[in-house]
Amino acid sequence: MTFTSVSDDARDILKLLIDENPQLKLDEATVNAQVEFSGSSLPNLPGSIKSGAVTAAAFAVWGALADQIGQLRYKTAANKIRIDTDHAGYFLAMVFLFRANGHSLLKDPRPLLGLVPRLWDERATSSPLAATVTNAFATKDGRYYQLHGGLNPDLVLQTLGLGGSSATTLTEARELIAARIKESTAEELEALMIDHKHSGNICYSPEEWLATDMGQALANCPLYYNKQFAPGPPIAFPPSTNNTRILEGIKVIEFARIIAGPTIGYLLASLGAQVIKINASHLNDLTELQFTLTTGKRTVGLNAKDPQERLELEKLVGQADVFINGYRPGALERLGFGKEDVQVLVKRYQGPDASVVYADESCYGIEGPYQERSGWEQTSDAASGVSYIFGHSIDLPRPRIPVVPVTDHLTGLVGATSILCALRDRAVSGGAYHVVASLTRSNMFQLSPKVGYLSQDVMDKAQALYQWPRYEATMDIAETIRSIILQWQRVHPHHLDFDHPDSFTTHFDHSGFGVPVDLLAPVVKIDGYPSGWRSPPRPFAFDAPSFD
Repeated sequence: MTFTSVSDDARDILKLLIDENPQLKLDEATVNAQVEFSGSSLPNLPGSIKSGAVTAAAFAVWGALADQIGQLRYKTAANKIRIDTDHAGYFLAMVFLFRANGHSLLKDPRPLLGLVPRLWDERATSSPLAATVTNAFATKDGRYYQLHGGLNPDLVLQTLGLGGSSATTLTEARELIAARIKESTAEELEALMIDHKHSGNICYSPEEWLATDMGQALANCPLYYNKQFAPGPPIAFPPSTNNTRILEGIKVIEFARIIAGPTIGYLLASLGAQVIKINASHLNDLTELQFTLTTGKRTVGLNAKDPQERLELEKLVGQADVFINGYRPGALERLGFGKEDVQVLVKRYQGPDASVVYADESCYGIEGPYQERSGWEQTSDAASGVSYIFGHSIDLPRPRIPVVPVTDHLTGLVGATSILCALRDRAVSGGAYHVVASLTRSNMFQLSPKVGYLSQDVMDKAQALYQWPRYEATMDIAETIRSIILQWQRVHPHHLDFDHPDSFTTHFDHSGFGVPVDLLAPVVKIDGYPSGWRSPPRPFAFDAPSFD
């Protein structure tokens, strides 16, 4: 069998992305001439799924769209776009790859917690049961069901009849939950979770998922979803002071939590967009994400249900070019911030010709029986077949989620790229645009037969190089991530060395935490345009409600 490097795989997948998504309006020959892939020949993640190559190819599309906007905006020629495939793989663990005042998640995280004004996720791991409920468990009928406790696992535990139970260790907690799940079939658990509006999903194989109504609905949706939902005149990009930032002057409101939605804003900020992240103080989030996914953003604490704060929020939304919605499907519509509502606000504050790009990020997309169902990366991995394929490819006799949050980061990248398409189309053709990014649709592309899987020979060579341990399904996420990053640093010591920054890392002398911060640098390098963020990370709800 002919050996195929990650760069070669990425090149083939780039062609597939362009061919299957004509709405990108990219010329394959032009993009091929622009894009240069470099990096190690072997993948830097375990398992058979080509996540690294898919991500590198998706970054090539991102870079091509960004450069296309640069050409349109500044009347420049096409630029070279450079992507290191190792760097693309590291991006999939980006939220764990940081250091604040010398402290990282690889060692003792307690000093990091001392840098934040408050904890946003105390309930998520408040007990051994809460800490272990998010996992896949064997069911009565010999299948597996992926539970998810969200940021308040007590609610799911109560639904399962375990609200009054207690466990003193993680092992004891897993055994209690496993015994309860073994009492029900997978279909019974699915019905129970849907009835109580909890996230969760049967662990399907890719073929089983495609046979469901929801799988079929998503299969008929484009990966890059960008459609005009209201007419209007073309909207030119705002004047630029130095012609070097592709999205300079573009204003973005980010109404999203956890990883996928905020990754959209994080990527737009890396091209110079002004991004405001909205955090309501009564809603939970993951505390450690403040150190990465607030980079390049202002963070504002506003509650849409408070009359006075809502007025402030409407003023901000009214100034936006882009609105990112990463909440449970239907939640913002009920609060009066659906796409039509936001379009009205934009016209009120910017004039009758104004229009917005409205991005929905969710687990299952906007069509099919699960379109209003909440979900997380883990439930998407279970539904799509990612957990099934990954678990079996690392020789486990059961499904297992991948060892880094691939789906969240990849979906954020897909969503940000679709926004670039919409901003380009708004400038050329006019109108307001609806963008959709779905965790499960992203996963389905990864598992596409046209993408294919890594050969056993390639997996064996990668295993010999990185010496991955056996990633049991019960392995703690922190332990798993620590193992992955330590092997990266062992094999490529110069890549993630924060003491000697290079093209893989970036450094801020100061941050909103009052200490220096080191982060993963942007993956894509576009000749002629600087890549990076104009401001360091900061705590949630840190800034005054203003774009200035």
